[in-house]
Amino acid sequence: MAPENKSLRSIHTIDQNASVCIIILCGPGQNEILLTKRTTYNGHHSGQVSLPGGKEEPNDTSLVQTAIRESYEEIGIILSLENFLGKLTPLYVPLSQIMVHPFVFYYPFTEKIHFNLDNQEVDYILYCSLKALQDKNLVRKKKISIDNYSFTIPYYAIEGETVWGATAMILSEFIEILRRIERKNTGISF
Repeated sequence: MAPENKSLRSIHTIDQNASVCIIILCGPGQNEILLTKRTTYNGHHSGQVSLPGGKEEPNDTSLVQTAIRESYEEIGIILSLENFLGKLTPLYVPLSQIMVHPFVFYYPFTEKIHFNLDNQEVDYILYCSLKALQDKNLVRKKKISIDNYSFTIPYYAIEGETVWGATAMILSEFIEILRRIERKNTGISF
């Protein structure tokens, strides 16, 4: 799911670490992940679909704690280390010069979840079931332009939105893990 323009994937400088969460919502008859639609602002990732998360701060005791704190600040969901499932491969984002560390959590619920969105960062939440996420028809390609560069990007079409870049690459690894779990006939179904 990496863009075809290789200059966008080269490492120049890592200015900071950030953490994001793939949150699996586990409720009655459903298993889905949530994504956030960023608000429009003056920056590289304005209006994009992303995973909850953000930059590491000096008071964070670990990168997983960064993920937990940022998810609470952005969407008002309280994650727990007891619901932590694991870490995916860190990913460098050249446009913002950040190394992103993805973490996977499950969030069990029995009633409708009430989110408290930070309106300066999150416009709204999107959902995608784990089963739908594995549908190869979600993967598409289109041309985009950023900073006078035009290139073709692969993306996931989820709820009418374009999910591309680092978020798509992280989801791609997560989807491959889901497929391997199902292929091993673990009895876990999505």
